[in-house]
Amino acid sequence: MSKVFISYSHDSAEHSERVLRFANALRSHGVDAELDRYQVRPPKGWPHWCEEQLRPENSDFVLMVCTETYLQRVQDKVPADEGRGVFWEGAIIYDHLYDGKGNKRFIPVLFSDGKPDFIPVAIRNHTRYQVAAFDLTDAGYQDLYRELTGQPLVTKPPLGEVVNLGRTLAGKIQPLEPRPVRTNFPVVAAEFQADLSRILKYAPAQLIGREAETKLLHDAWAGIRHPASGIGHPPSRPHLLTFAALGGEGKTSLVAKWAAELAGQDWPGCDAAFVWSFYSQGTREQLAASSDLFLKEALTFFGDAADKAFAASSAGAFEKGQRLARLVGQRRSLLLLDGLEPLQYAPTAPTPGELKGLGRRQPRPVRRHHPVFAPGLEGVLADHRVGERIEAPIRRSWCRAAAFFQNRAGRKAGQDSRNAKRI
Repeated sequence: MSKVFISYSHDSAEHSERVLRFANALRSHGVDAELDRYQVRPPKGWPHWCEEQLRPENSDFVLMVCTETYLQRVQDKVPADEGRGVFWEGAIIYDHLYDGKGNKRFIPVLFSDGKPDFIPVAIRNHTRYQVAAFDLTDAGYQDLYRELTGQPLVTKPPLGEVVNLGRTLAGKIQPLEPRPVRTNFPVVAAEFQADLSRILKYAPAQLIGREAETKLLHDAWAGIRHPASGIGHPPSRPHLLTFAALGGEGKTSLVAKWAAELAGQDWPGCDAAFVWSFYSQGTREQLAASSDLFLKEALTFFGDAADKAFAASSAGAFEKGQRLARLVGQRRSLLLLDGLEPLQYAPTAPTPGELKGLGRRQPRPVRRHHPVFAPGLEGVLADHRVGERIEAPIRRSWCRAAAFFQNRAGRKAGQDSRNAKRI
């Protein structure tokens, strides 16, 4: 049996009688309702009696009959000599709500003429009941009675046992009809792009005396074996072609002319072309003698927004080189590196020809990733040969060729180039 205390305000004699009928109806339906009018004079006084009735051990529920007067007295918005009992009860109710960090006992009740705005703020968003008649046929009274007596409108069914799906559904499920699955999707070709701005201005209108070298370039790009150079390019292998000669002998002009001819042919078999120069043509000033700027610009050219952000990051040259290799390998690309000598040690150095920016340890893993450039072509133009320590991994993994310019003026460089071993 639930024990219920009814908190209300003496708005008028009529309202007090309605609250009494409400309490009597609850008691007639088996709810132990308590009301101040059932008492003559509590031995310990009304304040103490009210506090006792509000304790959880004495009342399972507290029904707050909310009217406009009840709200004003709880909020102490009446003269000092009015509503002291309701104000006292409201203060105690607020303390219980605060200490309990929630509301399981205090239920706002509105009679037929009541409004939700009459409910104190502390419980305004909790479940309320609008009671029009004190009879179980009244929807509001019945819902309240269900809560007070623990009789929900819908009874939860008992919990069954866990079903073994394998045993229960065996033989009941029809297998799905086989359907063709498309696993290969067409590759959308990337938009062609080229940047030859760094050497195109050095392309002569006519190039005389470099027919063999020009044919070498064309054959290397086409992947045709050239008898004089020993170039043999399987279709899926990366290609490296190196031209080494003294400054001013026309390496840049040769490659610029060849690239211009490819552009005039609408870049046959080429998806992207990028040229980088590591020094200023015609001067001794080395404006870009570092791999850092090259890696940044190349990643920006070949990559997307994420690659551009990576290019501007503090990542090392090795990591950026790996990423660039993967990007270039996604397409048939032409990569021309002009003027590599600012990055090389001089021929008279202890490690002649080796690259300064990459060191001795990094070229090996970098070169191991270079095959993803296939089936493009990388061209290197330098005043002297790339060092043997750098060449070693190239010889193992690259289809390669080296062309050494013949100095037709008979200088010693020409004699050296004829005696030089092919890379």
